[in-house]
Amino acid sequence: MNRSRTTTTRTIGIVILIALSSIALASCGGDDDSSADSSPSTELEVTLDSFLFDPADPTVVADAEVDVTVLNVDSNLEHTWVVLSAGNEITSEDEFDESDVLFELTADAQRSAVGTLSVPAGEYQVIC
Repeated sequence: MNRSRTTTTRTIGIVILIALSSIALASCGGDDDSSADSSPSTELEVTLDSFLFDPADPTVVADAEVDVTVLNVDSNLEHTWVVLSAGNEITSEDEFDESDVLFELTADAQRSAVGTLSVPAGEYQVIC
């Protein structure tokens, strides 16, 4: 799968959600002004653009099938939204290893992509 190498990876604080059967997904450059609901969900829509995605700190129901839609609003580049396996965290693109990928969706410029994610409760770093 082709991955755009023109973006940089940044880590933003990991959210810990203490709730029944829920997980937190940490972002690599989310929009701090997100008005997204922080309650766990089985549907997740993520907007991708250059150097950010929104919502910044989505939460999903653990151990359940979660329908994920990524909407790429960038008019020039494809973007890949990647969830790293639990316990893996990177601070730069040089540290990225494909074997650390738990889930990924790639959307061409001004397109969307859909997939289904299921993860155990925990903390996960998301990069773009």
